[in-house]
Amino acid sequence: MRVLRGIVRKIERSGEKVVDENGVVWEKCVFHIEITGFSKRVKERLPEHLRGKVVRVVRWCAFDWHYKLNVPATLTPRETESILKEVNG
Repeated sequence: MRVLRGIVRKIERSGEKVVDENGVVWEKCVFHIEITGFSKRVKERLPEHLRGKVVRVVRWCAFDWHYKLNVPATLTPRETESILKEVNG
């Protein structure tokens, strides 16, 4: 299973909010993640044209640590495949 890793460079808050069954308010956000490579478990090398590319990923945030910048982020397998399909055509 291939998963991309990167660094969170920017977070845009959409203003769209939902409250879950525990009363926690979640806000839809767009993360701008600079791709640094595949997860260490993947032996495959990242194509050079992807290294440093900034991609947008939609995620839901509720707690202060969800909004940190310049921290490592691992994309889900679904997010990874979507990005790879988009950039490779």
